[in-house]
Amino acid sequence: MTHTPGPWQAKWDTVGLPGWSIAGADGTEIAGCTTGNPPFRTADECKADFHLIAAAPTLLEALERSLETHQSA
Repeated sequence: MTHTPGPWQAKWDTVGLPGWSIAGADGTEIAGCTTGNPPFRTADECKADFHLIAAAPTLLEALERSLETHQSA
């Protein structure tokens, strides 16, 4: 399984309905979260979620390095 290479960036997007989006290193949108009336999330919820999601490639890289270190010990 592969994923869009990082780094990823969470950004406020005003194209169409306002909300947060995740963009890959090449600027391509990976995911979006529209804010507004239910069932949509609040802007603060989307912001928190999307900053966490944007960290995924960095977290994966750190985990892989940790596993390599542990397995070679």
